[in-house]
Amino acid sequence: PAVVRGAAGDLRQQGAEDTELGREVKALLDRGQLAPDDLACRTVKERIRKRDCASGCVFDGFPRSESQAVALDEILGEVGRSLMMAINIEVPDDEVVSRLTARRMCPLCGSIYNERFNPPRRPGLCDNPECEEQALVLLDDDLEEVIRERLRVYHRNDAPIIQYYAAQDKLRVVKAC
Repeated sequence: PAVVRGAAGDLRQQGAEDTELGREVKALLDRGQLAPDDLACRTVKERIRKRDCASGCVFDGFPRSESQAVALDEILGEVGRSLMMAINIEVPDDEVVSRLTARRMCPLCGSIYNERFNPPRRPGLCDNPECEEQALVLLDDDLEEVIRERLRVYHRNDAPIIQYYAAQDKLRVVKAC
């Protein structure tokens, strides 16, 4: 199935565009803040109507608040669907910080690397021959202080979502390290 990404994905693409909405999204992401519910829900609603979602999809990074979870049920109901299951992957905060601060991106082709898990063949340089040894960059929203702010927001918002899906017997928990 298709993957529908919340603020971390489809919104990040919008944040790269030089539009009013793109600048608003980029500013939110750069500060480690989440998109307002209405913006995130509009993006998801638009995304699930695309052809590649016709037979279902996996949501990644959405919903991020109880009101988004309720809105998601409504959005899915509008297209004759319902959520099968919610998966909560529990990862220690220090591990999240370690993984994200190791990400690097090529500013020319957009390739993503991770110094720990998917390093480039030559340290700090894009592997794409068309990029002519382009130096990789750390994105502003992968700075440790931004990640820690996003984690604070996540922990504040996650308990109600977990309870929401647990009450519907749709929650599955996976502990990762």
